[in-house]
Amino acid sequence: MKFFRDSDEDVYQRIWSFMSRNPDMMVKNNKEGIEKVRAGDGKYVFFMESPSAEYVTERQCDLETVGGLLNEFQYAIGLPLNSEYRKPINQGILDLQESGVIKRLQRKWWEWGACIDWSPGCYGAIDLTDIAGIFWMLLTGAIVLVLTIGFEAFLGSCIDG
Repeated sequence: MKFFRDSDEDVYQRIWSFMSRNPDMMVKNNKEGIEKVRAGDGKYVFFMESPSAEYVTERQCDLETVGGLLNEFQYAIGLPLNSEYRKPINQGILDLQESGVIKRLQRKWWEWGACIDWSPGCYGAIDLTDIAGIFWMLLTGAIVLVLTIGFEAFLGSCIDG
């Protein structure tokens, strides 16, 4: 609520003005807000942080998010001032982001696919990570093939020689 109250943007000030004039529209937590949206028959809007909204809409198909982000914040890990762990933790997080681990974990825990239309012609695009196992199997088979041919050639030269 502080975001709307303290904003310099006209549209956010109008939203705050409406919310402050209608305290019965306010809720105490996300659960209450989600229940109010469901009971509101399309006449109630609830603002919540995007990770929570994504998580909920992946599991409850009668809900959806609309529009873009209002105010984006990053999460952080609090450490004591001049902590010796600051640089290793920062580096670890960067490594996890760059290697795609954080994105894979988000897909694993957020994107259940419960609300996806699986009817013919509605399938999502295949990502390289979805078929990486096939390439690893092909690479392993090629390596085994090369080693086998090399071993046979070595044995053949020993027997002939």
